[in-house]
Amino acid sequence: MQDRKMRKRAGQDRVWPLMLLAMLLLAGCGRLGTSNNIKILDDPKFHTGYGGMQLSFTKGMPPSEVWSDTSFVLGLEVRNTGAWAINYPVIALSGFSGDYFTVTLDSKDADKASSQAPDLDTLKHFEKIEGRDFATPDGGRRLVTWSVTNKGIPYGDSYDARFIATACYGYVTEAGTDICVDPQANIPYEVQKRACQMKPVRLAGGSGAPIAVTNIDPEMLIRAGGDATTKTLQLRISIENKGNGGIRDAQTVNAECAPATGGDNQDNLGWSSQLGEDHFNTLLVWAEVSGQEIDCDLRDPAATKVRVKYTEDGTSVICQMPVDSADAHLAPVTVYVKYGYVVQQATTVRVKRLFQRVQEVTG
Repeated sequence: MQDRKMRKRAGQDRVWPLMLLAMLLLAGCGRLGTSNNIKILDDPKFHTGYGGMQLSFTKGMPPSEVWSDTSFVLGLEVRNTGAWAINYPVIALSGFSGDYFTVTLDSKDADKASSQAPDLDTLKHFEKIEGRDFATPDGGRRLVTWSVTNKGIPYGDSYDARFIATACYGYVTEAGTDICVDPQANIPYEVQKRACQMKPVRLAGGSGAPIAVTNIDPEMLIRAGGDATTKTLQLRISIENKGNGGIRDAQTVNAECAPATGGDNQDNLGWSSQLGEDHFNTLLVWAEVSGQEIDCDLRDPAATKVRVKYTEDGTSVICQMPVDSADAHLAPVTVYVKYGYVVQQATTVRVKRLFQRVQEVTG
């Protein structure tokens, strides 16, 4: 009898973890991302901060000093500290003179169809770098290494060589909150008895992306015309660049890291000669209220998404939607911002002329 009870209890102990796992999976289904950025068991804690792609040169790679006519390894750690996966990012290496250095990318993929372009000695493609989630709570990491050989120095006993790593990638900011929608907002009577009051909502702390939606200011526009009165919810959405990089158009951002034709590696990125004004500081913005996409391009009745230019002081977008309800209520709002982003990291290597080493040894 005692053995049967123990076996029954052991079976229950095995069942409970499975039931708990099933409950977690069901809870996560409501927060699955898009087909391009599937999130597994998503959690709001990952949608905070202003993270994105971060670059850092590995300690000792390169060394701070080398002798001329010798080789060393350049190592770059690439991290995605944002909430969403980065698809098809590009890493470019520039800043150095091809007259004095030969650079070879290690683990180069000569024909990588998924990256849409082959790797070059100064250009590295990735198919995907994971964002922060339960599987990768600190975000995805990759290591890029180059073998560098010095071919001498131009003059003097030493030469400071500069190496610049540039990352080009596309990203999406998703910011959500609740706002009050009050169709009677213009009537100042019995305001305290209503379910909510319309007022600006500040979104602090970021949403796991370098571009942040910082404020949503709702307003009810009421227009009387003839026998009908129309009510329109208007949202003024404020957007700021909280990261340490530059905003680019999402469609052309990777071209900035592509080598331009000819020239020296000291200035050999595509934007210097190939890209126009529309490439810089361009955002694509759209929004949803209660799951319904609203009009953010007031100039084009057929469009709901709007392209705007970002300025140093930030930018704002006005979105509108008709309101049919009569009572005040809370409604969920989600704002999406799509853009390209470019970040850089630089390091300096001092190259000492080889005859100095002979003098140090013999002297």
